Amino acid sequence: MRFLASLKRLLYKSGYHITRVVNYENEINHYKEIASRRLNQPSLYNKTDAIVFSKDRAMQLHAFLVSYNKFVKSDGKLFVLFTFSSGEHEKSYEELQRLINNDHIIFIKENNFSTQLKEVISASNAQKIVFYVDDIIFKEYVDYEELKEYDPLNHIITLGRGQDLTYSVVLNRSQMVPEFSHMRGDWYTFNWDLSARQSDWSFPLGVGAYFYDRNELLVILSELNYKSPNSLEIAMQYYRDYFIRRPGICKKNVVCVPIQANVVQNDQHSLVVNEWTVEKLLLKWNQGMMIDISAFEGKSADKAQIMTYTFVER
Repeated sequence: MRFLASLKRLLYKSGYHITRVVNYENEINHYKEIASRRLNQPSLYNKTDAIVFSKDRAMQLHAFLVSYNKFVKSDGKLFVLFTFSSGEHEKSYEELQRLINNDHIIFIKENNFSTQLKEVISASNAQKIVFYVDDIIFKEYVDYEELKEYDPLNHIITLGRGQDLTYSVVLNRSQMVPEFSHMRGDWYTFNWDLSARQSDWSFPLGVGAYFYDRNELLVILSELNYKSPNSLEIAMQYYRDYFIRRPGICKKNVVCVPIQANVVQNDQHSLVVNEWTVEKLLLKWNQGMMIDISAFEGKSADKAQIMTYTFVER
């Protein structure tokens, strides 16, 4: 019950309210029932496809893509599901697509987020799907090949956690990191925080650098109501108590961090720690500038996630 009260407060701050409480055991049985549908799904390749969500932030998406290409060794495709609110923002995405010439990066203009997301995942033949958002910047190297031996049905793989994440920007306070057990190479396992005091280590589901089993993800998405990345992340917490029992897997240091410079979704209240509005960044973009991703390289997560942007000519 203490967890429920904490979750209610967290959702209230984000503009959401819990309207009903369901029997936990019934929900676990329901989850097992819908998850069993994956047995009827087609055979898949042991690789990872990525999906990044973007709205009105071509400048930040550009930084994501440049850092992704530099720091990520991938054996799959990267889908960019993007939308915009004005003609000026549309032009910025057109320019971005001309700059990013990569056959493995596929741009998809959003017109129905929920439907298109499920279509992209349904068409994928990858065993793993990873979600990203456009304000993320990579600061450490990662090779998806190293993840092939780890099954998302047994572990929660995340690139947004690491031993250098001792401060929560969302909660605006310091946080304890869990105990880590070395696996191999630079990879570690940990248990998610089950205490009533919430932290970044309390949530094993989200759209920021979490990996999912492709088939399991499809059946979960078919059960939820959402219309944007933010509302999807909130809706996914419906299954938090089931996923939190799976051990987490991360690298020693956080691989990529979100830079919360601005807000573009109107269905959730988000904390902003940077002064760069989408309008200011659009002006910089139209001046031929780009975010200097080198400023974030090798920084600790605690420092990187509160840094301001610097710019260079693109």
